[in-house]
Amino acid sequence: MIQQGFKDVNQLDGGILTFGKKFPDTIWEGKCFVFDKRIISKINSGESTITKCEICHILCDLYKNCANKECDKFASLCIECEKRFGGCCSEKCFNSPIKMIL
Repeated sequence: MIQQGFKDVNQLDGGILTFGKKFPDTIWEGKCFVFDKRIISKINSGESTITKCEICHILCDLYKNCANKECDKFASLCIECEKRFGGCCSEKCFNSPIKMIL
């Protein structure tokens, strides 16, 4: 951001998860998307979701790559749609003739 000309740039010391442990249930709402096997990390004690299913639009926290090898989109799917469409991110991907990744 500094390289792009921003002057007032700060970094949260220890990161968001450390902040959540130090100040639980304060200003942070929801969960934190993390870039490892956990995918989602809770910060607060309350229940909340961070996104909606890309197919039926209900609240959910399940992320995975589309089972259609050609698509491979990292998508949010509820458990029901994940089962119904075989892990694909859309009906189009589910009906595609491309071989699926299981």
